[in-house]
Amino acid sequence: MGSFVTPFDHSDAPPLSLRALWRGALRAVGIPVGDLPAAHEIARPACRAHFERAAGMDVETFMGIVTQDLPPLTRQRMFQRDLDNPDLFTVAIEGDGFEDVYTLNFAKGSIRPGSMRSDLRDRVTGRRMFGLRAVGGLVVSIKDMDINAGFATGAYVWARAGVTIKEGQDFLLRKRIQGRLDAVRHRLDDDTIATVQRLIAFQQDDDLATLAGLSQPLPNIKEDWTLCQIVESHSYSAAHMKENGFIQNDTMTLGQFLLFAQKYPATIRLDNPAQMDKLESFTRIPVRALANAHTALRPVAPHA
Repeated sequence: MGSFVTPFDHSDAPPLSLRALWRGALRAVGIPVGDLPAAHEIARPACRAHFERAAGMDVETFMGIVTQDLPPLTRQRMFQRDLDNPDLFTVAIEGDGFEDVYTLNFAKGSIRPGSMRSDLRDRVTGRRMFGLRAVGGLVVSIKDMDINAGFATGAYVWARAGVTIKEGQDFLLRKRIQGRLDAVRHRLDDDTIATVQRLIAFQQDDDLATLAGLSQPLPNIKEDWTLCQIVESHSYSAAHMKENGFIQNDTMTLGQFLLFAQKYPATIRLDNPAQMDKLESFTRIPVRALANAHTALRPVAPHA
């Protein structure tokens, strides 16, 4: 998949009719078109002033932190969707084959769920973008990073990264995992079935990560996967998963089978040592050490 133009940047100057549609769409969802950065800008003056007040650092310093050692960028922007709420800042970065968009919420001390894409298949860029979100959050004293895990592999990937399901949001996931467990029950011994049953109660913070780590191979998985796809009515066929490298030699691990093509709202507490250990192991980025180094160089002003 090639690079693409997002609604966060209209500097490519498409034909007038299309550009007018974009501007209308942006207004319809409450984004003031006049506040979007121009082609040569990272942020507009009002956004800069609000960010420096909230974060205690300038926009360029922050963007340098959250893009450190990424492949070359084609765009980087910070803007405010709602000018009446000076504590919300949307960060948008893009390069050839990858992009990341998310919103900092200083009022609640959180990073809102956004969107992340990497078509590079290098097992580095997506993880690095995720880790750098956390570095940036810690530097500006944000404590929670929220994620909507989903699509083909997101529920599995984010589980391995140490996320936990948001409180009270695990019922549907538990029900769907139970259905998949039933589909492959004939392949598993009693101890493994009991382990899965215990984990999907989600009583411990690391239960989701442990579930993702179940490594028993399930060969010739196409038929079982297709049955679950039909029952769940999702669009990720065995052929799609194989073409994109998510099924190798017609085999998934048990953790992959239970979590691929699932979805759930999740969070990482950036002040939770156990979660941060998993995040750093998965992303291969020393998130806390990097954040401490940046903070030492440029102290962050306190904010409400």
